[in-house]
Amino acid sequence: MVHLEQGQVLAKTHQLVQRVYFPHTGIISCVVELKGGGAIETGMIGRDGVWGASQALDSKVSLNHVLMQVPGTASVIDFDRVRQLASERPAFRDLLLQYEQFFLSQAQQTAACNAVHRIEARAWQVVLENE
Repeated sequence: MVHLEQGQVLAKTHQLVQRVYFPHTGIISCVVELKGGGAIETGMIGRDGVWGASQALDSKVSLNHVLMQVPGTASVIDFDRVRQLASERPAFRDLLLQYEQFFLSQAQQTAACNAVHRIEARAWQVVLENE
């Protein structure tokens, strides 16, 4: 269990992933860096999620710049240990893959909403969801 500070970088784009993070508190942010120096957040991970698991099961490379948006605590497990556990325990592997599907659908929904809705409509939807 570790404490992660706001702005702490967990991985840089195209960097080899060494650890898998299971946040208990705080928010992990996945950001696509743009050539002009800007960046767009493509996903957030909270206490119901995991970051680095798909890399542990597949490519070993981070597709995004990943940092702590909100400080918090997380269980951190070595990349190779997660790979070993997923190999030994199919139910654990299935759970990790299900979360990756959820995370992908979150990113796709965000992209779709950003493409077709004006900021006022997106903000109003957030207000309605939180009531």
